[in-house]
Amino acid sequence: MSILNSIAGKYCPYCQKAFTAEDTALICSKCNTPHHHQCWVENQGCAVVGCDGSFVDAESYDPDFHKSPQETVFHSDEPSGPSLSGDTKSCPHCGETIPQAAVFCVHCKTMLQDPKLDSNGRLAVIDTIVDGLKTGWNLLGENLGFLLLLELVLLIAPFATAVIAGLVSMIIPPLSVVFGLAGIVLSMIVAVGVQKIFFKLFDRQQVDLSDIFSATDRVLPFIGVGFLAALGTMLGAFLLVLPGFIFAFFVWLAPVAVVDRPVGAVEALSISMRIVRDNIFLTLGMLLVVMVLNMLGALFFGLGVLITGPISSFFIIYCYRKMLHQNINK
Repeated sequence: MSILNSIAGKYCPYCQKAFTAEDTALICSKCNTPHHHQCWVENQGCAVVGCDGSFVDAESYDPDFHKSPQETVFHSDEPSGPSLSGDTKSCPHCGETIPQAAVFCVHCKTMLQDPKLDSNGRLAVIDTIVDGLKTGWNLLGENLGFLLLLELVLLIAPFATAVIAGLVSMIIPPLSVVFGLAGIVLSMIVAVGVQKIFFKLFDRQQVDLSDIFSATDRVLPFIGVGFLAALGTMLGAFLLVLPGFIFAFFVWLAPVAVVDRPVGAVEALSISMRIVRDNIFLTLGMLLVVMVLNMLGALFFGLGVLITGPISSFFIIYCYRKMLHQNINK
């Protein structure tokens, strides 16, 4: 019996739709939960709450995958729908056999060509932007309560900290310097933690407010990225002005990369430069969309940012991930 037939009727944890014998499936190597192939790719990993199965933790679900259709055995009392082995192709990167519909190779752990590419093999700008905005809107709806709570905490915490620091400095003036430095460090930790929360929400992982402090190991690289980006921009602006703006444009996604991946500041800058270089017009479109969202967020006495802010963050992550996976597969 084909294993894919054995899960027919069961539900994918991402799309909540039942498997059929015609589907292609991947299994999470961490929790052994099957997903639709496309769902695994879209979610960038396992959709089971509490499982940390990442994008590369996928395995082929069908042990008969390399057999011909004639070799796949079914019980006579079960419908014999098409199996994964019936329609295959070779991965262009490693040469292994994979399903014809596959957009991710479980053998070499790479994305195959994105279906929404232009004639030059680059990500289609309009399609990617539209899909990114849709993803941002959907994720906002799925996590609206938590995001509003998070934003409320982020609004109240600095005010409360400032009040406490002011009272302490009045009583013990020398401590004002200590509180000032502590405030700077704390703001960096929170900035990185909030970015990490958005990545986890994007990957549909379970989060809570304590995750604000879940990415302290990325704080120093994050600071390094900020320092190097500012230094390069200042030097470029000092020389001929325009090079500074160009440098800032190419390293725009470095802070995102350094939170997403376990890399140092220099490598994060390099990642940003590579993916922006390959997607100049998409990056320009992203900047324009983010600017428009920020302008819309300024409406209603700034309260609009409670909606546009999260959409903007999810939108950037979506486009960044698309650009990153395209670059990895070159």
